Amino acid sequence: PTPTTSIPIHAPLPCLNQTAGFCGDGANDCGALKSASIGVSLCEAEASVAAPLTSRQQTISAMISVIAEGRCTLMATYQIFQFIIAYALVQAFETNLMYTFALDMGNYQYLTQDLFFTTILASLMGSTHPREGRLSAARPLKRVMSAPLLLSTLGQLVVVGVFQVLALIVLKYQPNYTPTQGNHSLQQIVSPENSVTYLMALAQFVTLALVFNKGRPHRSPIWTNRGLTTALVLQVGFVIYFTFAANGFTRDIQQLVDYEEFKGVLGLRARSQLMAMMVANGIVAFGVEAALATAIARWQTRRSEAKRRRALKAVAGAL
Repeated sequence: PTPTTSIPIHAPLPCLNQTAGFCGDGANDCGALKSASIGVSLCEAEASVAAPLTSRQQTISAMISVIAEGRCTLMATYQIFQFIIAYALVQAFETNLMYTFALDMGNYQYLTQDLFFTTILASLMGSTHPREGRLSAARPLKRVMSAPLLLSTLGQLVVVGVFQVLALIVLKYQPNYTPTQGNHSLQQIVSPENSVTYLMALAQFVTLALVFNKGRPHRSPIWTNRGLTTALVLQVGFVIYFTFAANGFTRDIQQLVDYEEFKGVLGLRARSQLMAMMVANGIVAFGVEAALATAIARWQTRRSEAKRRRALKAVAGAL
C-alpha cells in the first residue's frame, strides 16, 4: 500500500466496534501506522518514528505479543485495584468491629497486615506473564469502574463481613466466654475478640489475593508467578502459626491471647474451629466469584451481540 491508500482501510472498522492493528516496515506505511489503533513497526528506520511500538523481530507475530501484553497488563491493573479496595474495607470493618467492644487493634498488628501481607501481595500481583498460545476471543473490560468489577469486589466484601461476624459468633458460644468491654480511651488491645478478628482478617487477605488473581483468559496461571506463589505459601504458614502458637512473639508482639488467658476461652478447640472457618471462607469466596463470573459472562455476551446487531443495522442503513 501507499501512504494514501493504506489509511482508508481503517475507516469502517470503528463503526463495527472493531480495533485496527497495522504492521509496517517501510516509509510508505507511516500513515497507516500512525492512524491505526495499534501500530507496530517491524524495522528501526522511518516507520519506527510514526509507530507507537517497534518490534525487534521482523515478524507480524509481534502484533499478537502486543495484544497479549496489553490484555495481561490491563487485567493486572484491575486485579490490583480490586485487592487494594477490598483490603482497605476488610481492615476498616475489622476495626469497627473492635470499636463495638471499645477495643482497638495493635500497632504491630497493623504493621503486619499492611507491610508483610497486603503490600507484598499487591506488589507481586503484576508479575504474572501473559497467557501463552492462541489469543482469547473474549476482550478485557474497558474501565476500572465497570459493573463486573464492582459486583465482584462487592460480592467478596459481603463474604468478608459475614465471616468476620461469624467468627465472633463462634467465639460467643465457647465455654467460659465473657464479652470483653474496654473503655472509652480504646487502649485495650489484648482480648479474644481482637485475636479472632485479626487472625480471620489475615486469612482473608490471602483468600482475596487468590480469588482476584485469575489466570484465564488473558494471564498465565497464578502458580507461574513464583514470587507471588512463594509469598502466599509463606503467609498461609504464618496464619497457621499465629493461630496455634503461643509464645513471646505472639503474646508480646502480635498481642494475641494465650491458651490460658481469659479463662482459656481460646483453647485448641476454639482455634481449630477458627481455622475451619478460614477454610470455609476461602471455599465460599471462590464459589461466589465463580457464580458472579458466570452471570456476568452471560450478560456480556447478550450485550455484545445486541451492540453488534445495532452496528450492522447502522452500516446497512448508511449503504
